[in-house]
Amino acid sequence: MGSQFKISVLMACLNPGGYLQAAIDSCLSQEGVEVELIVVDDGSTDGTTEWLMTLAAQNENVHLINGPGTGPGAARNRALSIATGDWVAIMDADDLMHPQRLYKLVELANKAGADISADQLLAFTEGTDARTTWPFIKAILSVQGTPVSLATLLTPTDGGFGSDLGYLKPVIRRSFLDAANVRYDEKVRIGEDFDFLARLIAEGAHLIVSGIAMYFYRRHSASLSYRLNSMDADALIVANKRFSDVYAEKIASIKPLLAKRTKALSEYRGAVRLVEALKAKKIRDVAIIVFSVPASLLIFGRFALEGVKKRVMREDDGATQSPFPAGTVRVSPEILIQARPDELDIETILQIILPLSQADAETKKRFQADLGGAFWAGYLF
Repeated sequence: MGSQFKISVLMACLNPGGYLQAAIDSCLSQEGVEVELIVVDDGSTDGTTEWLMTLAAQNENVHLINGPGTGPGAARNRALSIATGDWVAIMDADDLMHPQRLYKLVELANKAGADISADQLLAFTEGTDARTTWPFIKAILSVQGTPVSLATLLTPTDGGFGSDLGYLKPVIRRSFLDAANVRYDEKVRIGEDFDFLARLIAEGAHLIVSGIAMYFYRRHSASLSYRLNSMDADALIVANKRFSDVYAEKIASIKPLLAKRTKALSEYRGAVRLVEALKAKKIRDVAIIVFSVPASLLIFGRFALEGVKKRVMREDDGATQSPFPAGTVRVSPEILIQARPDELDIETILQIILPLSQADAETKKRFQADLGGAFWAGYLF
């Protein structure tokens, strides 16, 4: 499979620790495409900068930018400013990709006439919890690709303002990106990918999402998405207002959704402030917040549950040398080989990929030998 496309992969990192090398390896191992990896080290203090400098000096496909620590949006904009690919891909520094992912997403976009393509995320953790992997996007996605509208993107999937589609890691046609002149909002540090994607679609981009999970989304306690303060919440509200001011009248169908999102964001900010007031033992402020934003108390309850989950994740992180606990594989190599990647749906992920990812090292090794160079080998982590 010769290289037909050049793709610039934008990766922002801040103290990624031991996750970074695996992320970069999976990026540089992409098949059928020419990869230009642009890493913005956004002020790391864990030795990442020195390691990246050595890597960039040894690999002409890796470019390093030392950032000032101003957040992921600013980092990605800096990477985009020097990107030379026909396509732009977004990747986090602690995640993984299947080796054929970028090629297949460009192929999907070209076939559908889309400006943006993405895929189901296979989320995974590295603790002792028996459930280590799961399809992250709740929407029903066709293996042939499902078009996603702006209204669908803006429809919350968490009962509040959030949509799991905002976590997509898209591949974007560079010509559209430049014509639309859309860049990341550098003041948004949490949810910046959602805001960026929403503005691209609002400018007319056609997004198609495959049900094939080729992006492996690592969930761990140090993820930036777990940390939200009132300043981040304020930035989300400002970005949402700016989006509403520009697009609500132009695209009438999204006006009610934006009104609901505005209300939900305000309630969410109230809950964040409630947490901060409780931590600071400012009882008067707690009373004012609960009185003025009653829904903040309910959201605070959700925060408490998330806090328990994070504590469990911290206890589990690094608890075992094997990334996944031992499990039983019930699927033969013949079935895997016969099931083509473009026939993979969520049920197949649950029945095939999950047992494989939970297998012990010896079983994985045996399956890799049986599968040879088949597509599925990359799913064995």
